Amino acid sequence: MACWGTPFLVGALLLTGVLHIGLMSLKFNNQKREWWARMTGWLLIFSVSGAALFGLGIYAPLGVSLLSGYSKTALGGGWILSTLGGLLAGKCGSTSGKNDANSMLELAAKIAPYVFVVGLLFALSFGIHRVITPRDSSLSTRGPSVVHAAQVSGNLHLVARDAEGQPGGSLTELKMTYSAQPLDESEKIKEEFWGEVQRSADRKLPLGCFSLAGWGWLLCLSLLLAAAALFLSMRVDINEFSMQLLYRNRLVRCYLGASNGKRNPQPFSGFDPKDDEKLTGFSVHAAPSEGIQTYAGPYPILNSTLSVTHGERLAWQERKGESFVFTPRYCGYEFHEQYDVAGGRMADRSDDGKKSDGYQETKTYAYEDGGVYLGTAVATSGAAANPNMGFHTSPPLAFLMTVFNVRLGWWLGNPQDPDTRHKATPLFGLAYLLKELFALTDDRSGFVNLSDGFHFENLGLYELVRRRCKFIVVGDAGADPQHSFDDLGNAIRKCRTDFGI
Repeated sequence: MACWGTPFLVGALLLTGVLHIGLMSLKFNNQKREWWARMTGWLLIFSVSGAALFGLGIYAPLGVSLLSGYSKTALGGGWILSTLGGLLAGKCGSTSGKNDANSMLELAAKIAPYVFVVGLLFALSFGIHRVITPRDSSLSTRGPSVVHAAQVSGNLHLVARDAEGQPGGSLTELKMTYSAQPLDESEKIKEEFWGEVQRSADRKLPLGCFSLAGWGWLLCLSLLLAAAALFLSMRVDINEFSMQLLYRNRLVRCYLGASNGKRNPQPFSGFDPKDDEKLTGFSVHAAPSEGIQTYAGPYPILNSTLSVTHGERLAWQERKGESFVFTPRYCGYEFHEQYDVAGGRMADRSDDGKKSDGYQETKTYAYEDGGVYLGTAVATSGAAANPNMGFHTSPPLAFLMTVFNVRLGWWLGNPQDPDTRHKATPLFGLAYLLKELFALTDDRSGFVNLSDGFHFENLGLYELVRRRCKFIVVGDAGADPQHSFDDLGNAIRKCRTDFGI
C-alpha cells in the first residue's frame, strides 16, 4: 500500500479523465487537452518517483539480504570503485562534457553519478533496516516462502515474551517458533480448495470458462465488445488522439509563436491559439481585410505524401504514395488512374460521382470555416513517423506503430470525393485505423492518409517541376552522410517518368 497505493489511485483517476475526454471528442478543445496532458505528466512523475523511493526503502533490504556474502562484497567494491573513477574522470582535463565525446573517461564521468546515487540509497535503506530490525528475529533470516508455508500448514506461532524471556509478560519482542506437527492439515486445505473449484465449475458460472458457459455467452460478449468498439470509434477521434497534435502544437509554439508580437499564452501550458494562421492568408492575391495586412511573401507549397499502400495499379507498387500539396489557393493531388490514350489526359470520372482531379479550393477544403491552418499543413508535411510512409511502408512495422499509436500522419477528406472533401475527420475512425494497422490505405476511400513529403520526394522539387518553374534553387537538408544523393536521384526519376522532363 505504501509503495503502490498512490500510483494506482492516481492512475485510476487519470484513466477516468482520459475516458471522459475521449467521449467528449471534438467538444474538448486542444488547449484544454494540452492542459490535461501537462497535469497528467506531472502527476505521473510525482507518483512514479514516490513509488520508486518507497519501493527502494521496502524492497532493497530484501534484495540485499538474499545476496551471498561474495555478491555483497563485489557490489560494494564496484560501487566504491565506480564512484572514485567518476570523481577522477571529472577532475581530468581531457573530459569536455560534450554529448558527442565517446572516450572511456567521458563515459565514466556520465555514468558514475547515477551509480553513486542508486548505491547510496541502497546502502541507506539496508542500514536503516538493520538498525530497526532485531538481530535475533527469524524474519530477517528466513525467506518469505518459509513463513508462508508455515502459515498454510498451521505451524506458525507468535509467542509474546518479556525482557527476562518468560511468556505472558509485556509485549517487547515477537519470536517465531516452528513446531513439529504433521502436515496432514495442509492436505485437507488442498482437498477443500480443489473441491470448491469443482463445485464452481459444476454451477457453470456465466463468466467462467467458455467451454463450460457455452457459445451463447461468448457470442453475447463478442457483440458487446463490438458495440463498444463502434461507439468508441465514433467518439474517440482518429486525428485528435494521434501524436500529430502534440507535434503540431509545439511546432506552432516554436516557429509561428515567434512572429506573434501580441502573444498571450496560457500561463500553465504556454500555448496561444492565436499563434496559428489559416493557410489561405498566405496567398499573394489575398484581399486585405480590416486589421490584417496583405501577405506579400513567397507563395508557399507544403508537400506531403498521400499513402497508397494498397491498390490495383501495378506501376505504383514501388512508390506506394502520391504527391499531395497544401497551398493557399488549392489543396490536393493529381489523380493518375484513367487516361485518355489518344490525348494523354485523364478521362472523366463522372460515372462514379467523383472529380477527374484531386484538387479542392483551400478555403473550403476539410474545414468549411476557412480551410486548413498553416500549423496543420506544416506538421503533416513533416510527419516522418507514421505507420504508412509511402515507399518506406512495411506492413509489420505499420502494425507495430499503429498498435502503439505512433502516428504523426493525418486523415483528411478526399479532395476528389464530393461527400467528404469538406470534412476534416471521419465519423467512424475504426475502419481507417484498421487501414493503417494492415497497411491498406488508398486514394479511393472517403478520407486519405497524409504523411511526410519525404515519403514521396524529399527535396520539394517535384511540384516545382510540375509548375514548369524555369529557375529552381534546392537546399538539400537530407541525411546523406555518404554523399550518395539518393533524394536527387529519386526526384529526377519521378520527374522523368511523370512529366517527361
